[in-house]
Amino acid sequence: MGGHTMLAQKLFVLSKRIHTFLVFSIVIFGFFMMSTGVVLKYATEFTALGVDVSQARWVHNQISTIFNFVFLLMMLTGLWMYIFPRVIKRSKVIPSDTIAS
Repeated sequence: MGGHTMLAQKLFVLSKRIHTFLVFSIVIFGFFMMSTGVVLKYATEFTALGVDVSQARWVHNQISTIFNFVFLLMMLTGLWMYIFPRVIKRSKVIPSDTIAS
């Protein structure tokens, strides 16, 4: 059982590091998704300002695939960080002298 606990702890630390990196990635990609999304929502107004809406659509489309993949990975690492304390708590062995007869 101890080996499984060590593996779980290593996975937790790795998940935490990856999750932190992914949070920063989501912020960066999210900024571009938001910016291009606003251009697409108010296309008429931005076209009047000389903005190429088709270019914004292309950028939004290209980033969305990466954004979704990064978000999926972030959800999976976050799920592991949520489950980990419960896995460790259940794997603890209760000493026999604390069990009521």
